[in-house]
Amino acid sequence: MIETDTGAVVLDALTGAPLWQALRHGNDRWILADNSVVVADWDSGLLIRFDPASGEEVWKYKADGELSADPAFDGERLFVNVGGTVRAIDVNTGEELWNYVTVGDFGSNPVVLDGLLFHPAFQGRVSRLDPETGEALWEWDARSGVTVRGIDLWKDVVAVRADRLNILLEGKEHPAPQDGDRLVGLNAETGAQLWAVQLVNPAVGEDAPHMPAETISTGGPLVLLHWPQTGVVESISIATGKVAWDLEVEPDQGMRLAATSSEGHVFITTHGTRSTTLSAVLASDGTVLWERTLTVADRYSTVADIPVVLGGALYVGENRSGGGNEADPDQGVLRRVDPSTGETLWTIVTRDPVWTSPVGFGDTLLVLSTDPPRGCA
Repeated sequence: MIETDTGAVVLDALTGAPLWQALRHGNDRWILADNSVVVADWDSGLLIRFDPASGEEVWKYKADGELSADPAFDGERLFVNVGGTVRAIDVNTGEELWNYVTVGDFGSNPVVLDGLLFHPAFQGRVSRLDPETGEALWEWDARSGVTVRGIDLWKDVVAVRADRLNILLEGKEHPAPQDGDRLVGLNAETGAQLWAVQLVNPAVGEDAPHMPAETISTGGPLVLLHWPQTGVVESISIATGKVAWDLEVEPDQGMRLAATSSEGHVFITTHGTRSTTLSAVLASDGTVLWERTLTVADRYSTVADIPVVLGGALYVGENRSGGGNEADPDQGVLRRVDPSTGETLWTIVTRDPVWTSPVGFGDTLLVLSTDPPRGCA
């Protein structure tokens, strides 16, 4: 399935031939859910399931308000946030199974991690819900003035990023007290707090308190903390909350990191105003195995999304800034890298920017790129 600006096109996976097309003009998000295709229209609060083979409408669900965020899916149920109420929809029938009213929440996604359902509410709360009944199994409250930015799950520990809300004072934005910036570990079964790490800036200077660490998920047992202005990166064990190791990157206020874990390694990309790199680090002790500078046609590229490991190979989606004219246009890049050595095995340059990491389907890679005449494909 390919989502476009005007709807979606469903293709035969073997031949690439279009099977059917749905044209819509709402603020839609399309979901490929097992043997069904579902569209979620944020503005109208509408969910529609289509038969993937014929494109015929199977069921339609209309909420009594706008959808606040993308639905989550656990294989049997779709979970949506409708104006602060989490609702479970049977993917086979379109029936609403239950609803759970949150407090002060209007824009957070329900999240399914390893079959467990969580709802990180905007105003600093995380709830674990029973996906079958909607019962709140536990709720953790950060405190007033703090919002939840994201969660990770590793085995039986939930890592929650909670940080400050900016407040308006005399027409200017000021951050709330810094002690709200925390990475917290919760017991996934009970919700009990196991550990907490203050995201205190190690920099010295007047602006240091206003620059809390970025948190970067690795999709594994570690969360990375990155302070761009000092070039410090710490890895935090989700199990214990302890610093497993640290490393240094180029100090750059505009530096951004992305990472993924695979077979005891963490692959990290950095891109800033002066350089773009890809490196492999041992997850156990932080040993840097290799580091490569990413360039395309003698220019630094910027990383589009997290690196991914598919079929034993490492892939990175990138973008190369051109000279601002037709002779030297902006371009997208898909790069395949040997994960053991960092050697670039091949690159494919597209005529338009790349927006996402590639997704594997057998021997085929799918990547989202901008195609102006037809939307995104």
